[in-house]
Amino acid sequence: MNTLQPGIYYINPSLFEIKVENVAEVLPGYVAVIRSNVGLELERAPEGPDRATGEGKLSGPIHEDVEKILITDKYTRGIWREPIAPGKYNLNSIAFSAYEVPTSAVTIDWASEGRIGTEVKGIKPTEAMAAGVLYSFDPLKVTSKDGFQLEVNVRMVIRIQPGNAAYIIARFGSVANLIDQIVHPLIDSSFRNKAGEKKAIDFFQSRTDLQTEALVHAKERFSEYNVEAQNLLIAYIDIPKDLLDTQTKKEIANQQQAQYDQEALAQEKRIAVMEKAARADKQKDVIDAKLSIDINNDRAEARVKEADGIRRSVILQAQGTKESTILVADGNSYKSKIEGDGVAAAYNAQKEAIGQQNVAVIKLIQEIAAGKIQIVPQILVEGGGGTTSGNLFNAWLAQMISQNVPKNEEKQS
Repeated sequence: MNTLQPGIYYINPSLFEIKVENVAEVLPGYVAVIRSNVGLELERAPEGPDRATGEGKLSGPIHEDVEKILITDKYTRGIWREPIAPGKYNLNSIAFSAYEVPTSAVTIDWASEGRIGTEVKGIKPTEAMAAGVLYSFDPLKVTSKDGFQLEVNVRMVIRIQPGNAAYIIARFGSVANLIDQIVHPLIDSSFRNKAGEKKAIDFFQSRTDLQTEALVHAKERFSEYNVEAQNLLIAYIDIPKDLLDTQTKKEIANQQQAQYDQEALAQEKRIAVMEKAARADKQKDVIDAKLSIDINNDRAEARVKEADGIRRSVILQAQGTKESTILVADGNSYKSKIEGDGVAAAYNAQKEAIGQQNVAVIKLIQEIAAGKIQIVPQILVEGGGGTTSGNLFNAWLAQMISQNVPKNEEKQS
């Protein structure tokens, strides 16, 4: 199992066979899991993998006994539990087999060539291997709830801790087998299931939620295999052009509607501004009109008050005239009453002195003397030598003359 270091040796070729091998090199970002092909039989003392602790470190149960059969004794046949670190080693390729396991980020793409990253096939150059491992698959083809065929371009980053590298080799034989058997089927089924629950447009528009849910699901499932799911990104979702055109037209219509709403709002604001400007221009007229209205109101109120004053004055004057008339009437009534009382007293005194009959005779004589009582006829009709009809005519004529004389005298006076 030992190897000769570089130098000059005396070797008997009949006893020994010499084979020249390249120095084994483990690149940075990798560890090498060693399988011993010689030595004692494997010990059956199981040892489980280290459980990851802290954020980003996943742990899970062990399902296969073969994963527990890892050895720590280098003189025993089997898989060494502890991998070897990056460096150069003189490794006997017959006695030992080395399996490189990337411990840095392992990138897995489901995308068309050149869409996300550069596809690497076959054995990578040293620089490419040092930069990280890139595994490439075709885009994920899923069917939406409404029957549309979609292509999803996804990039995922996983990591294997150095302490768990031996368990990955013991269980899957290589990292490529891990990706083909676990990572790819799980991601593919996850997106297929999500696409079947959503319509194509909803699936296209919910890419952020999709990648978050897919990453959570991957972390939970990969932890059972001692693999860390560090990140998952949806780079692109390819939907049918007809559906995309419909969505584009709908969005354009919505944008146009929003533009029209904004233009209408701008016009409304413009109208409001113009109205305020017009009001500002007419403010002087408005103030003048208001002042004119106030002046007219004051004048009308003054006229009302003036009319009310006149009405009150007339009422008071009428009341005063009425009261004056009442007072005059009362005075005249009182005067008449006094005079009547005086006449009555004088008459009673005369009656008591000369008697009631003599007082009446004296009163009659006074009335005749005053001309108030007529005892001589004004027209005398005689029946002389003339006819009766002539006498009647003369009597009527004399009566008419006597009735008209006073009236003419009044007019002359």
